[in-house]
Amino acid sequence: MTSKENRRLKRRWLYAIGAIKTDSRAASSSSIVPLSQSLVDETLGSINGEENNLWLATACIDAIRSGLPPLQDDPILLRHILAIGLRATESSTRSAEDALDGPEQTLHLLAARATILRYARLLDVWNKVFGPEADRFASRWDVSTGKDGDTKAVENEEDEYDAWAELAETTPSPIAPQSMRSSALTFVSSSPVQKAMELAMAGQALQLSSFLRALPKALALEIFPQRYTIVKALLMSSAVLQTDLSILVRSEVLPSVVDGKESGLWIRIGQVGPQDEQDFSDLPEIQRLLQNRKLLNRDAQLFDFGDVACSDALDQVSVMNFYRDTTLEIEQQTGSVFFAAQLATFASSNAFGASVNEGIVRLSEDLQLFLPLIHGRASSAEAKQWSLQSFCRALQSASDPIACASLASLYLENVEDRNNALEALRNGVLPLLRASIKRSSTSSLDSGTLASKVRSRIIDLYLLLAEKGKVTTLSYLLLSDDDSLVALDLDKKAQILLAIILTSEVTDRRTLDVLQNLVSTLGSSMVNLNRTDPSSDSTDIKPLKDIVTSTLTRSIAIQPTPSVVFKLFNESTIVELTNYLQRAQACQQAALRLSMFVESVKVAWLASLEGSRDEQLAGVTRLVRSFSRSASHAQMYSQFANTLRADAGPRQAFDQISRKDVAKIVLEGASRVGDIHIFDQVLRSETNEILDAQEQEDIIVDASEELYDNSTTANLHQGDMKMAYDLLSRAPQTKRVQQFKAFIEATSRLCSYRVPSKIHANALLLPIEIRISSDLLDLIRRLLGTRSDAYRTPDMILDVANKLCAIPPGARGDTSAGPIPSKSLVENSTLAMLTDAALSQGDYISAQGFCERLVSNALQLGKRVEQSRSDESGNVSKQTVELYEEVTSLAHRTCHQLSKQPDWTDHASRLRWAGFALAFCPAEQLGKYMENWRKIAHEFEQELQANPPKIFVDELQRSGLSRGGVSAASLGGGLSAALQAGTGGLSAAGLAALSQFGGSLESYANPLGALFSRGPAAIRPLAAANNSTSSSSNMTRSASQRSNSSAQNSSHPGGDLQANANNTGSPISRAARLFDGLGVAADGHSSSSGGGTPSEGMPGYMDPAERAARAARRFFSGFGTG
Repeated sequence: MTSKENRRLKRRWLYAIGAIKTDSRAASSSSIVPLSQSLVDETLGSINGEENNLWLATACIDAIRSGLPPLQDDPILLRHILAIGLRATESSTRSAEDALDGPEQTLHLLAARATILRYARLLDVWNKVFGPEADRFASRWDVSTGKDGDTKAVENEEDEYDAWAELAETTPSPIAPQSMRSSALTFVSSSPVQKAMELAMAGQALQLSSFLRALPKALALEIFPQRYTIVKALLMSSAVLQTDLSILVRSEVLPSVVDGKESGLWIRIGQVGPQDEQDFSDLPEIQRLLQNRKLLNRDAQLFDFGDVACSDALDQVSVMNFYRDTTLEIEQQTGSVFFAAQLATFASSNAFGASVNEGIVRLSEDLQLFLPLIHGRASSAEAKQWSLQSFCRALQSASDPIACASLASLYLENVEDRNNALEALRNGVLPLLRASIKRSSTSSLDSGTLASKVRSRIIDLYLLLAEKGKVTTLSYLLLSDDDSLVALDLDKKAQILLAIILTSEVTDRRTLDVLQNLVSTLGSSMVNLNRTDPSSDSTDIKPLKDIVTSTLTRSIAIQPTPSVVFKLFNESTIVELTNYLQRAQACQQAALRLSMFVESVKVAWLASLEGSRDEQLAGVTRLVRSFSRSASHAQMYSQFANTLRADAGPRQAFDQISRKDVAKIVLEGASRVGDIHIFDQVLRSETNEILDAQEQEDIIVDASEELYDNSTTANLHQGDMKMAYDLLSRAPQTKRVQQFKAFIEATSRLCSYRVPSKIHANALLLPIEIRISSDLLDLIRRLLGTRSDAYRTPDMILDVANKLCAIPPGARGDTSAGPIPSKSLVENSTLAMLTDAALSQGDYISAQGFCERLVSNALQLGKRVEQSRSDESGNVSKQTVELYEEVTSLAHRTCHQLSKQPDWTDHASRLRWAGFALAFCPAEQLGKYMENWRKIAHEFEQELQANPPKIFVDELQRSGLSRGGVSAASLGGGLSAALQAGTGGLSAAGLAALSQFGGSLESYANPLGALFSRGPAAIRPLAAANNSTSSSSNMTRSASQRSNSSAQNSSHPGGDLQANANNTGSPISRAARLFDGLGVAADGHSSSSGGGTPSEGMPGYMDPAERAARAARRFFSGFGTG
């Protein structure tokens, strides 16, 4: 090919790679063909002539250095260009021997061949590490052993498992390139050192290993001097990425030591032997030429042949120092204590074989001790204050037992559960103690003495950790048995166990198992001790309660620590400790069982109840009431009851009380749950067999009373009141139970009237106010005052009063309560209140009915008193007499109040009730009551004279007794005259009229007539009831006697009254003489047998009517006082 054609092809190639810019004179852009293998063949491949070889080699090198995109994506095209360059420089290699003193062009051609050959070798490496042959090449060596395998066998097994593919890929480092699978062009353009550093910074240990193995010796020797820089970068990035050190170990990129010299992968790639001759087959002449021309000087020795070691191999001390310095930098710069500990362990135990160095071993030990401390505190801000350097300073002072125990306690400060604490104790505390003893063995303190002191400090550590609640006692004691360093004697174990149990907030089964095992062991020791020393079995043992109560209950705010309680047992003997543990075991078992039902049952609290029956009863009551607030169903309550009964009795937590005591408390608690089904379940269980009927009754009534007092509503169909009422139906129906049921019924009825409370303003009456009221009848009075129409249901009011007063007053019905009021007194007091209520509403008819019942009751009571006096004994009880006086007092006040009503126009009835008031009132009040009687009598006389009853007037006119006419002015005298004339001329209607008004007229004529007036037989007077009749003859005789003086005194109102008073034959005079004859004078003293009554105007004279009334009152009162 002509030179002109060669120039055209060169220009075309330069246009293709962009070395020459296109212009208007050049071919159009459409005529430029993209770079491809065909273009390379048409241009570079077509240029011939030896004079063009240097230009071809230079063109190939420039194309690679230009970084053209087609070359980035097409490694085949890149290899094709490199092949053209190698062919162009091949001829110059054959004439290199003659070119030693040849032209300069030949030397440049040789240098260009060396560069192209380097690119070709790097392209082969890329193909093995990143290209299509990467998987096959990685499987040529076993990553688990690091030894070369059988290449042929691997090639025949294309589907063999590729460990490198799985392990080599890790998360890219922030400082590493984004993609390590770079293009072939970029790879061949980089130096091996740069590429190795990129892989190391990315943490690609296995890929770095593959890269080193794929490098030809000539290129690997360039990396060898920088191997420790690369390894350090790999370790730092792996620590940041938290890569496991085992991957780096399998990759063999970490230096190791054999026979005191550096060995491993790095040394293997740094050695050149006869087997490596093929890597230099193309370079001997070039080497010698460049060496002679001083183009290769310092590195010439690297190309020497022979089985020689690399001159840069380090000794053991240097490698050790590298690992030590790198480990410290990793801990300081990355904070990865775990990776640093792994590296130090590898360096100290694997890399150096049997010949180890104390420095790296000490560093490894420090990191192993430091790692558990940081691992448990990784989430704590305090962990940032710790570093390996600060820890080592603290560790240096750990030869002091106190400092050692203080440092050991840090391992478990942030432990949350027992398993982690046990792990930290085993991996942190015990190694620390061992290291402390070992490092101080050269000091003046011998190991035995130090171990003894550390054992003392480990006890303090146990108590400290128990105070923090990190781990259980079981972990400590088992560990102390496994390790002689912290092995404890039985007495110390007992002290620790007692201190921890008595201050623990909770308990568990494993701690109880340890306690039982220790008690068993101590029991065996006690048997042996008693055989050798019988005096050791002393019965004078201070109770556990006396030791711990003062400390545990000294302050509510300050909880005693295990360390404080531990010291309380320092002076205790093994016998005492055994007894204390047995007591603690019973309390621990009870606490564990009861914790299923009640929260916060502490062993210390159960131990404080030792020896006191009252305190144990109070403790069981507290447990029952606490559980009753959360009990959900009857079955659960029965299980709780069975658990409590199992803990009562000898050698149990509640050893001072019996199962019956517990049964009483449980039944009492079940009654307060508010669910009658739970109570029935407990009552039907074993409790029903343990308790007798009287005990059940006492418990039920007490519980019912408490529910009654706590009730906020009196409705017996809801709430606590319903429960109180339903409970009574489960008790034996004794009088006491029935009375309280009636009391609850009365309470419900009373409060239904919405009676206001006296204690709380603007509130209604509460049941507790009824129970604490000292005057239950006052509640009836308040009821009648609150509801104006309540008196219209007298039977219900009387029933409520009787039921309320059927039990003693007071809150509990105890011995301090007053006596039960008499039913008769309750009834009559209620009748008096009903009368007052009816009068306040102007209902005189109802008031008369209540008053008649009251008077009837008073007279019947008087008959019973009189009958008792007439018996053979003649004795009347003081209680009956007092009751009679109270009832008659109620009667006279009520009758007087009824007669005083000014708006009541029935003067005849008013006179009648005024007469009853005179009959029942005390002697000192007769004067006042007589004035009331005279006033009513005068008003009645005026009414009769002004408006006589029509039927009576008609009868008088018909009979001719009043022929001159009947007038209001003369009716009084006419009436008296008619009565005095007799009733012989009256018709049957007249007799009926007289009979109808006889009672009123009798009352008008005589204040004692009320006792003889018509009415119920029950209210007639005792003596006169047998003598008085309702016949018209008796009435006529009485009227005739009154008419003797009526005519003389008819000119003024009240003349008949005065006439009857002065007439010695009148009923008044006769009654006065009658009572005088009985020996009862008007002033209350017996008259002399010979003396008579004074005449009017004489000293001591008293109106006959008043004298008769006084005498009658004193006579009737003699029934109760005689």
